[in-house]
Amino acid sequence: MAHGFVVSELAPPGANTRMQSMWAFFDRAGGDRMLRTSIGVILCVVVSAYVCPARAVPVFDHTDFPESAILNYSDSPAGSIAPGDPVVNQYASLGIHHDGHTTTPPGPPGMSSLSGLPGLEAGSGDLPGHFLEITFDIPVTGVGAFYLMGASTDSIILSVFDADHELIETIVVLPDEMPMAPGPFGFNEGFVGILTDTAIASARFDADTLAFVIDDLHVVPEPATGALAVLGGLAVFFRRNRRFR
Repeated sequence: MAHGFVVSELAPPGANTRMQSMWAFFDRAGGDRMLRTSIGVILCVVVSAYVCPARAVPVFDHTDFPESAILNYSDSPAGSIAPGDPVVNQYASLGIHHDGHTTTPPGPPGMSSLSGLPGLEAGSGDLPGHFLEITFDIPVTGVGAFYLMGASTDSIILSVFDADHELIETIVVLPDEMPMAPGPFGFNEGFVGILTDTAIASARFDADTLAFVIDDLHVVPEPATGALAVLGGLAVFFRRNRRFR
């Protein structure tokens, strides 16, 4: 696993021009911080079969999350997303699919995410329940998002699964552990993410009783050979959304 795209430094001199341009962009966008965050985990990848056990690391501050593709749920490679629109395949060109819940229309007065509302609301549209499911066509090694809870007594639960639908890890954030309880808009808020050296094929966000909102979904693709075809698209989309940082 590598956090972000630091493995660019391992690319051979003959790598194609698009890949080299992408690596250069991420170097300019904060490669030094990415290197500091990631070097130990990269070494783990190289010798994982011999030394390092599989692991998952919880993240509760977006500034500790590696450089990522960030989905703000207001625009996408397929165009703008209007409030109340179901989100399904608008991010399919990036290898990311959603289960059809809609963006917030209207909902809470605001949200302390990087981009602010709209976000993606659980229990909206034609889908019942208080959950959101996201699947990936490419293996990813990190998933995280800002959250805003509908009930002050609800926990936020993030679970990630591998390609065989086996659970990799679950992170639960209790209400009294949320950094903004309540936040400036009257709801409990925070950020939750998971970084793992096991490829993530799907992720699920849950709450205990009521609907909730996520926003600025962070996705870290695994820089394996099979994922390289879409990394350029992820880099471009990340660049578009970097204005919110």
